[in-house]
Amino acid sequence: NYTCVTASLCPLGTYANATSLTCDSCSVNCSTCASFSYNCTSCNSPYFYYNGSCVNSCPSGMFQNSSVCSSCVSPCQTCTSSSVCLSCSTNYLTNNTCVVASQCPSGTYANSTSLTCDSCSVNCSTCSSFSYNCTSCNSPYFYYTGSCVLSCPSGMFQSSSVCSSCVSPCSTC
Repeated sequence: NYTCVTASLCPLGTYANATSLTCDSCSVNCSTCASFSYNCTSCNSPYFYYNGSCVNSCPSGMFQNSSVCSSCVSPCQTCTSSSVCLSCSTNYLTNNTCVVASQCPSGTYANSTSLTCDSCSVNCSTCSSFSYNCTSCNSPYFYYTGSCVLSCPSGMFQSSSVCSSCVSPCSTC
């Protein structure tokens, strides 16, 4: 039972072959195609449409958006959606977003190796360069030369949350 139809009326899963004037089948993973069998315009599940073809998984820098591969939003390098970033190409990852170093949350520092905002060591409230390079401390600790201590060393006194030097000639104060 053959019928002649216009190109636009070729059934789903076929394309209008201009050479043979037939509605030919799309390749196996395509649900629709144009011009030739492997020029997919949409895909059968579990495949995802990407750049004219159907793929098992989306390439890096893209995420599975329904049945289509969509680009991650820059500066995300990898993501699971347009709003959930897994890694950054530039800037630093924190709470599934990419931020500049100065926007890493309090209690974290910008790790330039992993491009993530990593946690400061347990006693630091802020740190820089690496987790144990404290710039301020959580109570009851006091800041002393890049670390947090429970009591200030000899020749120093506790001033707010910082160890300060005694004024000469005092050796203790």
